[in-house]
Amino acid sequence: DVASTLILQKADGGSLCIFVGWEEERFDFYAAMIGMLPFRGVSMALVTQRKRHGDLLTYTSPSKVFNIEGANAARMGMFPIKAVFGTLSTRVADAAIKPWVPCDIKEFVNHPDQKTHPTVNLPFKVGALTLPMLTHNGSYANSITSLASLLDKHYGGRYFPIVSCGETCDALGYGTDILNALKPGYYFSHRSGETYKCWENYGTTELFSKITQAKAQGLPVVIIAVGGGVNGNCIGLIAGLTNSHLIEVPTTPMHYNDATTSAKKAFSLVKENKILSKNILGCFYIPSLVFCISETFLTLSTANAHATVGESCKTMNMLGRCDSATGAADYFNIEGASEFASDYTKIVQTVGGFDALVEFIEDKETRKLKANIIAVGEKIRADRSSKQLVSKRAELLKSFRARYYDLGPEKTNAIKDFLSVINKEIVAAKAMFLAYSDPFEKYRALLFEYAHTLGHGVEAFANLCYARASEKGVPIPEEAFRLHGQCVGMAVQWAGQMSFDLGELKGDGFALHQGFVYLFNRHGGFDFRPLRRLFDQLGVTKAEFCEGVLAVVRRDNKRGYIKCDDCTKSVDQLVTGRPGKMMRSTDKNAELRYLVEVDEEWQERVLGMAYDGHFDKVADIDTKGKLVFLNRQDLEKKRKGYTSSSQDVGDFIHEAISAVYGV
Repeated sequence: DVASTLILQKADGGSLCIFVGWEEERFDFYAAMIGMLPFRGVSMALVTQRKRHGDLLTYTSPSKVFNIEGANAARMGMFPIKAVFGTLSTRVADAAIKPWVPCDIKEFVNHPDQKTHPTVNLPFKVGALTLPMLTHNGSYANSITSLASLLDKHYGGRYFPIVSCGETCDALGYGTDILNALKPGYYFSHRSGETYKCWENYGTTELFSKITQAKAQGLPVVIIAVGGGVNGNCIGLIAGLTNSHLIEVPTTPMHYNDATTSAKKAFSLVKENKILSKNILGCFYIPSLVFCISETFLTLSTANAHATVGESCKTMNMLGRCDSATGAADYFNIEGASEFASDYTKIVQTVGGFDALVEFIEDKETRKLKANIIAVGEKIRADRSSKQLVSKRAELLKSFRARYYDLGPEKTNAIKDFLSVINKEIVAAKAMFLAYSDPFEKYRALLFEYAHTLGHGVEAFANLCYARASEKGVPIPEEAFRLHGQCVGMAVQWAGQMSFDLGELKGDGFALHQGFVYLFNRHGGFDFRPLRRLFDQLGVTKAEFCEGVLAVVRRDNKRGYIKCDDCTKSVDQLVTGRPGKMMRSTDKNAELRYLVEVDEEWQERVLGMAYDGHFDKVADIDTKGKLVFLNRQDLEKKRKGYTSSSQDVGDFIHEAISAVYGV
C-alpha cells in the first residue's frame, strides 16, 4: 500500500525516500521492501536505530516469510537500499554475489533419443548470466517426465514444489499434471487476467504459510509458474520477495519469448478492478530454468496467437534487420548486438503457419473439444478427488492432440516453423539488449516498450469495460477480448500513424511499418470494431475512451525518465524513416534519447481514429503487384476475397524490407 501511494504521488527515479526505522532492527526490512517495489525507481535511504551493524545487505520480514538477499545471483546485484544512517561507526557494506547455478540442461540438448526427447535449446543471457531455455517437442507425457528429472537432479531430490497456474491452465490440467510428477508440494490456482494482476490475488495467507513451513523444514522452495505471462510475472514476484527458486513453464508463446526473457517480475496497480498503471510494482528476479512443453501450445486461444504476433510486430519495427550493415550501424554500441543480431523480420515469412494455427484453433470441432475439456476441468476444480473426471479429461486431451496431428505434416510443419521462428527471433532480440548492456531495462532496453504507452492504456481501459459489462450483465463476445499483445499490435499502428502525421514515416517506410500488423490481421485479431460494439452497448463515447486511455498513459512507468513540464505533453517512442530506426530526443543531454516528448493531442487523434475503425485493415498484393491495405469491414460486406495469399504477402513484405536494408 505504501509503494502504491508513492507511485500515485508520482515518485520516480529522481525521488529520495527516507525510511526511519523502529527500535527493533527487524523492522528495517520494510525500507528494503518499499524501496524495491516502485518500478519507476526511487532512492531509498534507511535511518536505523540498530545497535549492531549486522548484515546490511540482507533483510528478512518479522514473519520470516519475505527475504531480500542482495547476494542472491537471481537478483543480478540489484539492491533497493542505497545508504544507511545511524549512530554506529562508518562502514561500507559490500558482498560478493553468490555463483549463478541454473538448471543443467545439457543431457537434453542434442539428446541421443530424438524420437522421445526432441528438444531445442534457445541461447539466452541476461546480465551476462546464462538462462537455460529448453523446448521439448516430444509428447506431453515425456516432456513432463523430462522436467521432473531435471528438477530432481538439480535439487538433489529434496525440495518443496509450489505449482502456480490460472483458471484456464488449471481447467486443462497442466498444473496438476506437473505437480503430480514432482515431489509432494502445494498447488496454487488463482484468478486469471490483467485485472487480477495484483497483490490481493496472489498474496494469500495459505501460500505464504506453505512457504514458511517448507523453509522451517530446510527445504528449498521451488515455485513453478505454469501458464501465461501474467501468472509468470506475478508468481515470479512472489518468488523474488520470498527468496524462493523460480522455474517457468510457459504455455503461451508470449510467456515464453516475452515474459520469461525479462527479469522484471511485477504487479500492476489495480484499484476496484481498475488498472491504474501496468507492471509498476515489482523486482528483478530471474528463473533457474524456462521449460517449454510444446504440446501445451495446441490449446492456445485465437487471442493468444494474435497477442504473440502483436508483440513481434513491435519488435520487427523496433529492430528491423540487425544482421545487415545498415541494421548493425543502428545498434553498434550495444554489446550483445553482434552476438545475437538477426533478421527479425523473417517472422513475416511464417505467416502461413500462423494462419494454419488460427484455422485449427477456430475449427468448430476443435473449439467443441476444448470447451468439453475445460468443462470437465471446472468440475474437477469443485471435486479434486474425482479420479473418473481426471481420467475423462486426459482422454479428451488425447483426442484433441490427435486431431491436431490429423492436419497432416504440411500444416503441422508450417505451424511448428511459425512457433519456432517467432520464439527464436524474439528471444534473440531480447538478448541483444539484456545480455550485457541493460539487464534492468532502464536505458536502451526500454525500446521494447515501443507501442506500449498507448497499448497499456487501451488494455487497461478495455479491462475496466469488461468488468463494467459483467456488473451490468452485458455479455462480452469472445472476439471483443483483447490481450496485452493484441493491444500492443494495435498501438503499433497508432504509433506509426503519429510518425506519419509528423512526417517521420512516409512512402515505403510507412507502408512496411503498418504492413507487419495488417499482414497478420486476416482473422481480425487486431480490429478495433469488436471493442467498439461493446463500448456502444455500454454507452462509452469516443471522448470517454480517449480520456480513459490517456489517464493511464499519464501514469506510464516511462514518465519516471522524462519530466514533462508542460501538462499537455506525454512520453512515447516513435519510428522514423523506416522500420528498425527509432526517433531520438532533440535534447543531447537526455538520459534516454529514445524517449521523446509528444503532444497528448497527437495521441488523442490516433485513438479517435482507432475508435472510428480507421485501422481495421488487412494487407494484400493487388493485381498490379502493389502492397495495399484493405478495409476488413468492406471486404465482409462485399463478400470479397483477397487477390493474394497471406504467404505471398509475407514474402513480398520481407523482400521489400530487405531491399530497404540493402540486403
